[in-house]
Amino acid sequence: MKIQFIAHAGISIREGDTHILIDPWFTSSTVKYPVLESLVGHSTIDFQLPQGYANVEEYMPVDAVFVSHFHTHHAPKKDILDIFSKTTASSPLFGYPTLKKDNQDILDSLFREKGLDVRAQGFVDGESCTIGSLTIRAYTHTVSGHLAWHVFSKQGSLLHIADPAGNRNRQMLTLDAVWEKFNNLNVDVLFVNASGNSLQIKDAEGNRSISELSCLSPGQAALLAHRIQTKVVSLIGCYNKSVWNGLMEYVRPSAVVEEEFDWAMRFMNPEVKFVAARPGHTYVTRTEMLGDTHIG
Repeated sequence: MKIQFIAHAGISIREGDTHILIDPWFTSSTVKYPVLESLVGHSTIDFQLPQGYANVEEYMPVDAVFVSHFHTHHAPKKDILDIFSKTTASSPLFGYPTLKKDNQDILDSLFREKGLDVRAQGFVDGESCTIGSLTIRAYTHTVSGHLAWHVFSKQGSLLHIADPAGNRNRQMLTLDAVWEKFNNLNVDVLFVNASGNSLQIKDAEGNRSISELSCLSPGQAALLAHRIQTKVVSLIGCYNKSVWNGLMEYVRPSAVVEEEFDWAMRFMNPEVKFVAARPGHTYVTRTEMLGDTHIG
């Protein structure tokens, strides 16, 4: 199994002739084109930090695309439509958290209008599918409308958890009981957000509030990684700058997040290898010996 980090939270997984993507994001906002659109939901201004260098063509063909949720930097409309327009795979799968009917209708009509033969499937907790030699299982966690993706085969495994909070009750710092189902999952590579961002929120009436720890803190993420049991861990979701309508994130520099997470992880489990993900970094599990990080 060959895993490659694309940018921000995007990863590519290849095994034999099978190729899938999770949260693929190639096209950053620019000064000339500052707005990104999501397949479903509102637009944002979103910059990749660091900017990825890959393009859609380099990742063809694709058998399936899975998104953790429908924020623009995880489900960018332009990139996902480009992927499904350019892949030569027959009836590729698009997997995502189950949508309400009105948003599902928007998604279905979008694929129809583009003439794309895509199998669009919403997933619920514990539901799985098989693509070639890969099994992909969905797990809910602390944030509604989000899914973690567990990908595994005889050749390796990974877990992708984008933008989770430590606890559904944001006033509590302890890990929520929902994380217990991830205990001892024993994956080769864990991808998890540990940015600990806080949010400025201004509602339609002009009321202002601050929401702290909208994502796992580095310490919380290290605790979770120790529970999950992994050989290698990389951070995702902390490599961008977002501007939302009525909401603004406080974004810690990714180098600071990485340093604190590494500090916490070395204490929790010094046997786990922390790899600072950079666009193009490759992880190879088990039997193959290619790539930047060999596992097993």
